[in-house]
Amino acid sequence: MGALRRFNVPDLVKQHRLRAYVETGAGHGDSLFHAAALVPEFEELWACEIEPILAVTALGRLAADQRVRVLRSDSARFLGAVMPGMPPALIYLDAHFPGGADYGLQEDYPGPQARDHLRLPLATELEMIWAKRRAGKDVIIIDDLRLYETGDWKSGPLPEGIADPQPNGADWIRRMFADTHLSRTLTEDEGYLVLAPRG
Repeated sequence: MGALRRFNVPDLVKQHRLRAYVETGAGHGDSLFHAAALVPEFEELWACEIEPILAVTALGRLAADQRVRVLRSDSARFLGAVMPGMPPALIYLDAHFPGGADYGLQEDYPGPQARDHLRLPLATELEMIWAKRRAGKDVIIIDDLRLYETGDWKSGPLPEGIADPQPNGADWIRRMFADTHLSRTLTEDEGYLVLAPRG
């Protein structure tokens, strides 16, 4: 399980003039809390969490911060609703395997169902962002890259039976955003792919 604290969020905000934070898969709200605490300049912070217990927990941690909204929603519906009109944002995508072993709410999702769009929603999320945000001013951080490609991840390889990394890994993501973003892979935790605006 990755964490936004791996990144120098204030530097990213300053460098790319980001004014909002958007997160899918809020969990207990750790990364949302980190973003809100570190960047008072964020005008708005949005997160979604599909698991009701986790959504309530995340919102409860930040109920006093008027900038914060946590919606109980799947990530594609959430992004479709909040991205239009959003100012340049730091987008943290972490919605895979909702309520899995990391939170003790359900078992992990082995087997064929692991490709279900609610369990591994990254492709749908990125298509939604691409459709709504063609200007390319957002910074996008994708967590748990080892679900999609093999690498020398600090947390080790993906356990067998969870998902099946594709032969070309996350190259499809890099190609999708090649005109507007530079990509960088980080091996910390379970791996990250960072997409930063070219301009």
